[in-house]
Amino acid sequence: MKIGILTFSCAYNFGAILQCYALQEQLLREGHDVHVINYCPDYLVSKKIKMRIRPLIKENITYVRKYILGRNSFSLYEDFVKSNLCLTNKVKNRKDLSEIIHSFDYIIIGSDQIWNTKYNDKDYAWLGDFFLAENKRPKIIFYAASAGDANFSDTEKRVISSKLSLPSVKAISVRESKLKNILTELIPYKNVPVVLDPSLMANPIIWKKWQYKIDGRYIVVYQARANDNVYRIAKKLSKELDAKIYSVDFYPNSFQKGINLKVVSPAGFITLIKNALCVITTSFHGTAFSIINETPFYTLKLNDGADERSYDLLCSLGLEDRFIDVKHTPVFSKIDFTNTYDKLNKLRNISQSFLTENIV
Repeated sequence: MKIGILTFSCAYNFGAILQCYALQEQLLREGHDVHVINYCPDYLVSKKIKMRIRPLIKENITYVRKYILGRNSFSLYEDFVKSNLCLTNKVKNRKDLSEIIHSFDYIIIGSDQIWNTKYNDKDYAWLGDFFLAENKRPKIIFYAASAGDANFSDTEKRVISSKLSLPSVKAISVRESKLKNILTELIPYKNVPVVLDPSLMANPIIWKKWQYKIDGRYIVVYQARANDNVYRIAKKLSKELDAKIYSVDFYPNSFQKGINLKVVSPAGFITLIKNALCVITTSFHGTAFSIINETPFYTLKLNDGADERSYDLLCSLGLEDRFIDVKHTPVFSKIDFTNTYDKLNKLRNISQSFLTENIV
């Protein structure tokens, strides 16, 4: 089958790019002709710049200079994308998107927070509504869709119910149980399973080429949401493990004495986590790639409404004890991943079956 993947492929963060790569690679392994639809609307392109620059200016203008020194991270992302994703030509609006969409047998929308209105500008493309006649629409599958911490208004719920009921929508799956419960209420006639994020769903062999050995004793900090307690915990574990602290994000609190900023590509991110003594993260994908690489980690609970994604994952794998309140201070311990991987393999089989059973 000719399959197009529609996701946040132009949002330059490790999770967005690597989950897209994982879905692409899994579908290629199953023998499909796969392309990532290079959908880059202005609201996504401008958001990634504003999210990085504005906090730095607000906090301290000197951080801007330090940020600029790390801007080569964008070129590392671009090099990774060009080398590893099968991209279509770039399209910037829903009308142009429809001209590409009709050439595919299936469109898989997801994963990532495609239904989070903070990021999607209420663009109906993420609900599978394209400017195409019904008889020209490809079949649509939503894979591991997420809304993050978004709370839908009644109007938004009606729109979601309407769009997901279109005849072209063949199957829907989500990443979090909260979203499943919402959709069960809105579209009770559709089965909506919870599946793994593509990074965990794909055959883990796809990550092997970046899991090579590097020297050094270090821990990795990866923030998706900044909190100063992250570095309080990191410094404590750094002393306990006699290890350096490497930060792979550019939040203002990363620019402090004793923190080593690392500008890495998505591939380098995997290598760095694979060889770390420990990972401290507020990121779903920081958590996911720690599990993939069997690296000890702590996922910090910020109590800001955005904790559920990581908590759901950890509960499903029996790793709830690695989810700690940000105000607590853990004593380092290793993880026996044996039981975790038994559970992960079962969930992986279920998630892969969702795709194979619906792409026919």
